[in-house]
Amino acid sequence: LMKFLTILFLGVVLLFYSSEKSLLDQVQAQGELRVATRHGPSTYYKGPKGAAGLEYDLAKRFADELGVKLHLVVIDNFADILQTVANQEVHFAAAGLTINNERKVLVRFAPNYQEVTQQVIYRQGSSPPPNNLADWNANYKLTVIAGSSQSDFLKHFKIDHPQFTWEELSEMEPGELLEQVWDGEIKYALVNSNEVTQMRRFYPELQIAFEIPESQQLAWAFPRL
Repeated sequence: LMKFLTILFLGVVLLFYSSEKSLLDQVQAQGELRVATRHGPSTYYKGPKGAAGLEYDLAKRFADELGVKLHLVVIDNFADILQTVANQEVHFAAAGLTINNERKVLVRFAPNYQEVTQQVIYRQGSSPPPNNLADWNANYKLTVIAGSSQSDFLKHFKIDHPQFTWEELSEMEPGELLEQVWDGEIKYALVNSNEVTQMRRFYPELQIAFEIPESQQLAWAFPRL
């Protein structure tokens, strides 16, 4: 764990130094690290012992390493998170963000800290979907979060499969989307595997129909200075 944190923090510090006016200097002068995140079991939540979540834990340890306070800016819309970073309203985002070309236009990414896959989820007892998106038809409606990497993936997928359609929901985080699958409000959802793993602890009826083979990398996002 310590080796992993050292590599991650070293990569982040190098990003901090790569701007004309070092972000590190700004952070230390202000005495706080402003970090955008979102609610979720894999990112940030209030547990029985206080703030918790992987992204929170990593950001807190980084702030402690710098000797400054951690100031979280909680945003639950993926597109707004990236725009907040691009507008330099925060020093970076630690929000379970996957690296892709669309996002690289807006932000820079630190070294990745986790690999995930995208999984199609349905509720146990309901009809499982075909095990390949190419075989889906109008009888199967897939739901994703607007501005998510899943949305970006499906837009590319549609280029070769123009008949494929899906639904996008805004102002929602992955845990809420999976809750709606469990409630039966949504039939099928496409979500990152780390989010699924966390939510199945509370909703074991959530079933993995299949996963997209290509893995994706999670990383912190920084302004393009």
